[in-house]
Amino acid sequence: VDDDRLRHDAEQVLESAHHASHLVRRVLTFGQKLPPRLEVVDLHELVRKTVSLARAGKAGEVDIRVEGPARPARVRADPSQLHQVVMNLCTNALEAMEGTGGRLTVACGHGVAPVARRSHQREEVPADGLDDGRTVWLMVTDSGPGMTRDVVDRVFEPFFTTRTDAGGTGLGLSIVHGLVLNLGG
Repeated sequence: VDDDRLRHDAEQVLESAHHASHLVRRVLTFGQKLPPRLEVVDLHELVRKTVSLARAGKAGEVDIRVEGPARPARVRADPSQLHQVVMNLCTNALEAMEGTGGRLTVACGHGVAPVARRSHQREEVPADGLDDGRTVWLMVTDSGPGMTRDVVDRVFEPFFTTRTDAGGTGLGLSIVHGLVLNLGG
């Protein structure tokens, strides 16, 4: 048996093991019903740091932008869960633009999200610096091809994926949905 074939087979085994390990971690995360570890988090700062990780793997292929308010968008949340939400949304958007390039924008702010805003609202901050009783929003947009109505209707179902041939597990957006609900969103 030649060395190239053995090397190729060994690489395939390692790739499969890595994929299986990643899938198990995502299933465990999805299945955990642990209460979040709440602390005050600046959503804009967390978004900047998380997007820089997503950007590292797609340098040059996609124009990635982060937009946020001039003042902190503080929320009481579990930072690891918020990180997972932002990372999963970015990963999903980047995969939608794979091979074609485009633009990914991750934005956050105070008040009503721009797509839902119907009238100008004042942005007040309570004495403790949190936006309790007000809305802090996160919006991820991309220039990918979009989703059909059928996909939109199923997008949060666990294990639903349109990327079966590319290693999709169908857990990314269902995990986002579960974490957002767990955090009171």
